Amino acid sequence: LSRNGKIDRARLPAPAVLPARQDDGPAPVAGTPTERLVAGVWARVLTLDRVAVHDNFFDLGGNSVRMLSVLSALRERPELGDISLVDLFRHPTVVTL
Repeated sequence: LSRNGKIDRARLPAPAVLPARQDDGPAPVAGTPTERLVAGVWARVLTLDRVAVHDNFFDLGGNSVRMLSVLSALRERPELGDISLVDLFRHPTVVTL
């Protein structure tokens, strides 16, 4: 803390950067048409080459603003049914959604 009782940000350690996925071999890719569609939307919104089915949206750099972009894109696909923002937050991987 500083003399004023505030956090001295300059003295804080650098945050740990965790990988989005452990590299224990090839990550399972989307298999069903629905998984491929959702993974493709996530990859486009997050500007990634690909998204595996067990990748966590937030670990890949997703946030609430990007989640709204995902929701908008998924709602354009009626075959996916009624997806809510709550659904996306509760199920942050392709396979759980």
